[in-house]
Amino acid sequence: MSDDGGLLAARLSEKLLADLRLIASVAERLGARAWLVGGPVRDALLGLRVRDIDVAVEGDAHAVAEALARGVRGRAVLHRDFLTAVVRLPDGRRWDLATARRESYPAPGALPVVEPASIEDDLRRRDFTINAMAVRLRPEGPSDLLDPFGGRHDIRRKVLRVLHGRSFVDDPTRIVRAAVYAARLGFGIEADTMGWLAEAVGAGALATVSGHRLGEQLRRGIETDAAPDVLANLEAWEVLPWLGLPARLERRAALDALPLGRRRLGLRATSIGPAAFALAAGERAEAAARHLALPRRYADTGRHLRALLAAGVLAREGGPSRPSEWEEVFGGAGPGVVLAVWALVGEDRRGALRAWWRLRRRLVLSIGGDDLLAAGLPEGPAIGVGLRAAWLKLLDGNAPTRERQLAIALAAARDWLGGEGREGGRRHEECE
Repeated sequence: MSDDGGLLAARLSEKLLADLRLIASVAERLGARAWLVGGPVRDALLGLRVRDIDVAVEGDAHAVAEALARGVRGRAVLHRDFLTAVVRLPDGRRWDLATARRESYPAPGALPVVEPASIEDDLRRRDFTINAMAVRLRPEGPSDLLDPFGGRHDIRRKVLRVLHGRSFVDDPTRIVRAAVYAARLGFGIEADTMGWLAEAVGAGALATVSGHRLGEQLRRGIETDAAPDVLANLEAWEVLPWLGLPARLERRAALDALPLGRRRLGLRATSIGPAAFALAAGERAEAAARHLALPRRYADTGRHLRALLAAGVLAREGGPSRPSEWEEVFGGAGPGVVLAVWALVGEDRRGALRAWWRLRRRLVLSIGGDDLLAAGLPEGPAIGVGLRAAWLKLLDGNAPTRERQLAIALAAARDWLGGEGREGGRRHEECE
């Protein structure tokens, strides 16, 4: 094993190393050569743990994928137009394989036309030099590093550099990817690359690709703790309007607070995406989410946040304080809304919001709809009304026992039934 192969091996789990040896053995048996390419090689050179397998095959990747799937009792999914394949393993893992290929673009922003080629050609089509490296895979383990464009040197310099001047015109999604990599890795943009990027933006290159493709790349950047810096890069490069967003980030302080907020609230990094998007988009959140074909939670977060702001929830005086009041404010809003509000409110209110959020994730009612039916309530909305009342009391610490919860739920449901569901029915002072 070469020094480069040893460096890669040190960043791989034993399971991944065994996977790569198997892939190399099957490829060799079929007269092909396998290379680990792109992100895994980059991450190994950055000193990061490698978690994914991305393999280029000089030969028939589809044949290799099918043979692998048979050997591990998995399933091969073949994409013939792009010469790619995915092997899905029984334990849920996946291996991504592709025939080494060259690309040509029939028009700026169009999807490429691909044809089989050498590994050198395959690396030449990639976005940045740091992703244009490969390590030869052999049955005995990873071997030599192939780095024809100086990616390793650029990693040491901490710069992003494209391989040619038309890169951002051929594939304008690389503009968004540049913002993502620069933010996530803490890299700068090489001078010529920055000039070509600015020219492409100024020439309207982003209008040649679909919103769906731009949205895919944006999500990869903003569903991480790097979201504030990703958006700041896009703002500085005058890209935001091409994504349907305002040209300026009016709530930069709140955006910067999101990574801390998601840790304080115990949320996954993916929750940052909808929150950051809502804060950046403002009134345009729903329209921009549609344009970028983002998941529904993005538009929902923007809509909920706008409604809360309009209702004055962030006002310094008279805002929610008790857990039940926070619960009433947020209703069925998702974690992205909670995170965005946490970032917007003052430090004096963040503690109360966090306490409510953690409390609601820990507590569980001791009663259910069947208990209310057994007590004589009819099926219908009154069941939900009763359970909601008990839940709010539980949040405030006023319904610690099953008996207390049942009494509160029955009283609220009967009151609702007595008032035929209208607001202003008799309140239950005995349950306070």
